Amino acid sequence: GEKRQVTNPQSPVLGDSNPAVSPDGRALLFRRNLADVAGELYWLPLGKGLTPGSEPRRLTIAALSARYPAWMPDGKEILFSARASLWRLAVPGESPPARLPFVGEDGLMPVVSRPQAGRLPRLVYVRSFADFNIWRVETSAPGAPASSPPVVAISSTRRDWNAQFSPDGRRVAFQSTRSGDWEIWLAD
Repeated sequence: GEKRQVTNPQSPVLGDSNPAVSPDGRALLFRRNLADVAGELYWLPLGKGLTPGSEPRRLTIAALSARYPAWMPDGKEILFSARASLWRLAVPGESPPARLPFVGEDGLMPVVSRPQAGRLPRLVYVRSFADFNIWRVETSAPGAPASSPPVVAISSTRRDWNAQFSPDGRRVAFQSTRSGDWEIWLAD
């Protein structure tokens, strides 16, 4: 029942999250949060009494923004979520991570079952996606009631939002994940 601090993130790091203890109890995976939407996975060897055996070792780069690590049953590989997909990585991370092609897009929070006699381990994960579109409404003047129902003006199968008119009113700038990552787009 004793509580003990295992990691000690230093500023400007926001903190550590998503802990996962290896099947043999000798290592800890966790996410070091660098910003609200950016983080890296770390591997920390554990000694007796689940105390840190050395300094944590970074496994992923910030650009990947990896999260939700899960151990494979053999304790030699991990799965994690990044860039709306699931990835696999050998630990302690000598080679680059590989995307799991059979999951498709929008994979999050992988969990692998423990092996059972006569059964292969099973993978479950969350598939989560959002489809935000930009709508247009016609009015006779700013603040006046709409003269017709709203209609979709800009859409994709991803997130399109935060629309802003250009100063001349001829274009709309907006954020979108239509190509996979957050980018700025322009539309007439």
